[in-house]
Amino acid sequence: QEIPMPNARILLVEDNSHDRTAFCRALQKGQLSCEITECVRAEEALQYLRSDDLSFNLMVVDHGLPGISGLELCKELLGAKTPLPLVLLTGAGSQQLAVEALKAGVYDYIIKDSGRDYLALLPVVLPDVVRRYGERLAREQAEDALRKAHTELEMRVAQRTTELARANQELRGEISDRQRVEEALQESEEKYRLVVDNANEGIVITQDGMLKFANPSI
Repeated sequence: QEIPMPNARILLVEDNSHDRTAFCRALQKGQLSCEITECVRAEEALQYLRSDDLSFNLMVVDHGLPGISGLELCKELLGAKTPLPLVLLTGAGSQQLAVEALKAGVYDYIIKDSGRDYLALLPVVLPDVVRRYGERLAREQAEDALRKAHTELEMRVAQRTTELARANQELRGEISDRQRVEEALQESEEKYRLVVDNANEGIVITQDGMLKFANPSI
């Protein structure tokens, strides 16, 4: 049964031709459907990664490379936030190196111990790395979307609060203006009534033949 990692593109950085051949055969034997691009040196791998024409789902790096070591290459890629899961191949007895790699951010490691048939682990470990990396990306994207939605909600609430505060202030201003108008009208009416009540001449107001008002002088 084929292990689910369809159309995966793997960048293998391995200077030992025998190990490169064994790597490819192990994936074929494990019925792992993928395309493998082989590099001998870290510098060559960096050129591939900088190319716009190539994209990879996984990078497998041997630590014992000439020039830049595998771990140094991984650290450089991790520092540049290269969007690619990394697996480091280490020699037997280098558990401390593997721990350092994991702390640096390498997704997994495989110890090249032929006595323990490390090649049989490849068809199991590599798809799991791709799966875990995809799940992490999906989780980070979901968390990022949630943060953006939360930030947008906070901005909308703040904007709405500002609008309500402005509307409340305008309403208080309208109420204050209305109170001043009503007080002015009341004062004017009181002055008018005072003048009418104290007039020496009689003042009569009728409507439809009916008496509506008459001052005390009548």
